Amino acid sequence: MPVELYYDKKKDALFGIMRGLITIEENENALNTIMKSDQYPPDIRTLWDVREQDFTNIDADFEMRLIELRKKYPERGNARMALVVSTDLGFGMSRMYQNLSANLPQNIMVFRDYADAEKWLLNPQ
Repeated sequence: MPVELYYDKKKDALFGIMRGLITIEENENALNTIMKSDQYPPDIRTLWDVREQDFTNIDADFEMRLIELRKKYPERGNARMALVVSTDLGFGMSRMYQNLSANLPQNIMVFRDYADAEKWLLNPQ
């Protein structure tokens, strides 16, 4: 399964892992899963571990389509979202996504270190 979700009740945060080539449809399925959950609110803070994601299919068009998809879920509101990446390509594409998302209400940060991402996500300032 290329997208996995785990809710940590103690931390009150959602943790997602994306592996391999990820499509817009898989992103939409993940968003639908988040929206339909009765364990947490739709604007739950989320850490996305994309260290095993293959970014070779990601380009500016893909990212714009992903942003348009996010607009269909205003219930995500001001949810904080951390992305953890391991490659230079993943970091660059994730930073582009962060910048293209600047006019959306979610607060997105990109990290190379998982512990730093979790610290930022769980300790808003």
